[in-house]
Amino acid sequence: LVTFMTSGPALALALERVGHTIVGCESSETVRGFISARRVPYIEDGVPELLAQTSIEVAYLPRVVAHADIIFVVVQTPHAPEFEGSTPLPATRRDFDYTALVAACRDLSAEVDRQGRAPIVCIVSTVLPGTVRRFVRPVLSPRVRLVYNPSFIAMGVALADYTDPEFVLLGGDDAEALDTVTQMYHSLVPQSAPVARTS
Repeated sequence: LVTFMTSGPALALALERVGHTIVGCESSETVRGFISARRVPYIEDGVPELLAQTSIEVAYLPRVVAHADIIFVVVQTPHAPEFEGSTPLPATRRDFDYTALVAACRDLSAEVDRQGRAPIVCIVSTVLPGTVRRFVRPVLSPRVRLVYNPSFIAMGVALADYTDPEFVLLGGDDAEALDTVTQMYHSLVPQSAPVARTS
């Protein structure tokens, strides 16, 4: 599963390019239309060329959970407009908005329980330290093997950032899940890119 919001198509296409079968899930009909039409309405180096020849299937959550070994959750975690980065920060700080991320994880977890599967779920969304423990883990079934896998990408060059990162960061408490995701990354990134693992 790769949800097709901003950086989602780049990750999905990068994984497909190295031989992984991708089934994407997207609740927005508008975004589903972009993928079905094989074009995105923003500039992202390399994505149009790969999107033109993709075999990615866009499906609903039950199909994704039924067929995925690793489910990547790439849901936006927006910040308030006053934190856009080009003006001085306000005196009062505010965290990202995790509403969509928590809802997506809750829906995913319910489907995992309904099907009785135990997939690896990689949270890629941008969050502050402690967020997964405080907000995400509490809504997940014990069946879910959770890995936090933040991406350090820049819009416009996300495909290159996914395929040639300075390093890959994985966080989790399930050693087997971390091993599986590490192996998956060895198929995607150069061997020179270290994989750092933490709790």
